[in-house]
Amino acid sequence: MHANATIALIAMRTHLLILMMALLSGCGVSAIVKENEVIKVKDVSVTSPLRFSQFGASRERYWTLDGLMLNDFRIFTDIKPGENLFLNTKTYAERRGEGSLYQKGMDALEVQELFVDALKNAGLAEVSSSDLKPAPFGQRSGFRFNLQFQTPGTSGGLIYHAMVLAEVESDTLSYLYFDAPAEYFFSRDKAAIEKLFASVAAPSARPN
Repeated sequence: MHANATIALIAMRTHLLILMMALLSGCGVSAIVKENEVIKVKDVSVTSPLRFSQFGASRERYWTLDGLMLNDFRIFTDIKPGENLFLNTKTYAERRGEGSLYQKGMDALEVQELFVDALKNAGLAEVSSSDLKPAPFGQRSGFRFNLQFQTPGTSGGLIYHAMVLAEVESDTLSYLYFDAPAEYFFSRDKAAIEKLFASVAAPSARPN
């Protein structure tokens, strides 16, 4: 790993880990997801093929096998128009309606572009997307796509690959996201994440 890229990514994801542990302490979310356990986040359920560590609260979950720097699986549900894509505290630009905000009426291509912009805004480099296509999101019509990015570093950053499965219904966005270093970890974990994507259960009509 390149030292500068590694340090930057450790700092970013250590901050995320501290935040998630703080949220976890007050919300009753189990710290461990067991193999074959069904986890429900609002009205979206997934079945885990492996044992994961878990952090999160309310509409978001973060799972990892070896640490967020090496494999980062996320579940986000019911992101409303005007909210940050990652449910982060809004930046100054976002408080003015700019930046990484989900907007009412976004289609699949616009959501894909929003992810690219959000990763760039997070300081990642060489962000690109590919292979946008329809895909089931439980009982809903959804879509999926791939992402690639590099961590910052003067000598070239660490390359990551990512996968997103998403759906837009009733003007809100829900999605599953996974990223890992392209070298070794992504290819090792991809089959398990595909099983997670395939396990999604989400009713076609949301309860009022």
